[in-house]
Order: sequence, then C-alpha cells, then structure tokens
Amino acid sequence: MPPKKKRKSVLVLTNGGGAGVLASDECVRQGIDQPGITHSSLANLKRTFPPFYGIGNPLDVTAQGSDMDYVAALDELADGYSGFVVIALSAVTGITPALAGMLGDFRKRSGKPMVLHTGEDTVGRELVRQARQAGIPSFATPERAVRALGKLMETASW
Repeated sequence: MPPKKKRKSVLVLTNGGGAGVLASDECVRQGIDQPGITHSSLANLKRTFPPFYGIGNPLDVTAQGSDMDYVAALDELADGYSGFVVIALSAVTGITPALAGMLGDFRKRSGKPMVLHTGEDTVGRELVRQARQAGIPSFATPERAVRALGKLMETASW
C-alpha cells in the first residue's frame, strides 16, 4: 500500500481582507488545507497585536500592519503550517521593501515555501525585486500565488 499523501496546510497572512479572502477561496478550489490557529498561538497573537487585527487564517494585520507584524506572526506560526502565502499590499505606511529580506530570513529559518503578492506601486515593485533576490517568488494576484505555492509544495524538496 503506498504511503498516505500528506495534505498541504497553508497560512494566508495579509494586510488586505479582500485579498486574503481571494487567497482563501483559491485554497479551497485547490484542495489546500487552511487550518485555524492553535489555542496557544491564538493567545500569544492576541497579546502581541491590537484587538482590531483579524487573528485567524487568513491572519489580517489590516492596513495598520507593519513589516515587523508580518515577522512576529510568521515566527509564532512557523511550526503550524507547511507553506505561507504573504499578501503585503504596499500602498500603506507600514510596508517597506525591507520586508523582503525579513521574509527571506524567515524562509531560510523555517525551511518552508513562501510566495508573495504585493502592489504595483514603487514600494511594491522594489519589494518584488528584493523578494526575488531572497528566493521568494511574487505573483500578480492572490489566486496565482496560492496555485504556485501548491505546486511548490507538491514538487519541491524543502
């Protein structure tokens, strides 16, 4: 009997609720699990973040989110997921091109695949450029990012 195929589990981390919903819907279409956050991580995140952040999966740091909020969330949730869709809409103050290096560092620490969707403004273009240098592919839509992550998790040896 062949070994049972392990299901992929993804965390969607976003600062735009609508984009997070698009990514979640694509996870459903692709058969990718999007499990909730464990009770202990939920408690830790609620202590870390303001009460208006959407603590779930997707995890929505809202337009108030910063580069450091992304890192804090990923560090807390690293062990609970097999891949990460990061949506960092760049037309807000807290998102900078420095996020790319932080995401790259996390990807190396975790050893897990990650994809990015961001805006197409000046900050977004630079974020994409630096993310590529850090080994993180970027996609024009949340749906494409989810599909790509699904393929990465199927074919790559992480």
